Amino acid sequence: MLSDVHEITRTVTEALAPEEVFRAEQRVRVELANWQPTSRYRDVEFLTRIRASIGRRDAVRAAQFAEMRRSAWMASFVAEDASMAALNTHLSDVGRARVWWLKQQLSQREPDVSWKVFDEHIRPLIADAHRPERDVDRMARILVASTDRISEDPSRLPILLQVMEKTFDFMKWPELSAEVRELRRTAVIDRDGDP
Repeated sequence: MLSDVHEITRTVTEALAPEEVFRAEQRVRVELANWQPTSRYRDVEFLTRIRASIGRRDAVRAAQFAEMRRSAWMASFVAEDASMAALNTHLSDVGRARVWWLKQQLSQREPDVSWKVFDEHIRPLIADAHRPERDVDRMARILVASTDRISEDPSRLPILLQVMEKTFDFMKWPELSAEVRELRRTAVIDRDGDP
């Protein structure tokens, strides 16, 4: 009879965590609420009430396990919260992301401030990058990326300005063409050092 009770309680309790003692007790009571047949004696039935408890040493271990699980859950929650905060602040738009990324890089022992690294690793994380992009926005992003590349290799600026000037002439936008021509003239003067 005790082996039968043991088998029923084991089946219930092995699926529960140690801190679920009350739940285990309730489930065992439900299982044993009606008369139960015995496995050893054909015409003998039993009815019992059981009070479940956990030993002192196991209770300590269960409490330590529960604390470790709470700590792990809390760490996961904090990491998720930090990720969402970064997405809503630092990575909410390209301008903020650039400032944040530059600040992060400058605090490193060997900073890598190449905009190519930013474009490859940070730009895809920016919240704006996940919205459908209009053609005009895409063109603006391409132009901004080209200025980033020019800042890495200023010797290519006159070439880009010459292409832009010819493009604006072709588009019949003389005021923009004139503005680029003036910028191209001053950029060449600044680079050569000649007045």
